[in-house]
Amino acid sequence: MTLAGNHRLPDLRQESRYRHFWEWTTLAENRWTHDGRRLTPVPSGDLTRAMQAGIDPLRGDLHADTRNVLLTFARMWSTLATGVIRSKDAAADWVLDRLPEEHQPVLARARAIHLGQQPEGWDDLRDCLDAHVEYVVAEIRRLAGDSVEGGKLIP
Repeated sequence: MTLAGNHRLPDLRQESRYRHFWEWTTLAENRWTHDGRRLTPVPSGDLTRAMQAGIDPLRGDLHADTRNVLLTFARMWSTLATGVIRSKDAAADWVLDRLPEEHQPVLARARAIHLGQQPEGWDDLRDCLDAHVEYVVAEIRRLAGDSVEGGKLIP
């Protein structure tokens, strides 16, 4: 879809249960609404709180939607660290450069599956998933300053 001024809307993942969050962040990054109006920048605090609130639901989906959960956590970490909302594969590249060696195979697999370079499969890395997620979530919380307590946002 092309908007006024030949701006194109991003290809949004309609099948994702996190579609509204990523639609909001992606459109905010591009500064356009669906009806062609220009957006003001999304306050970083709002984006940070949305990411923090998404941590536990994502963790709950880790074994059902492994690739997307891992890549979403990578996007969260890279966004909080740099202020740039990257694509899944670009965020994975950024995070892979910062992960300890023992956590790299998990995210490298998610990236390769996402890019169609490898079939979906986690049996050989299943025992590494939780440790990887714990490490990445700790980085996200460190960067965000943990304002989520007991499942409720603290202003």
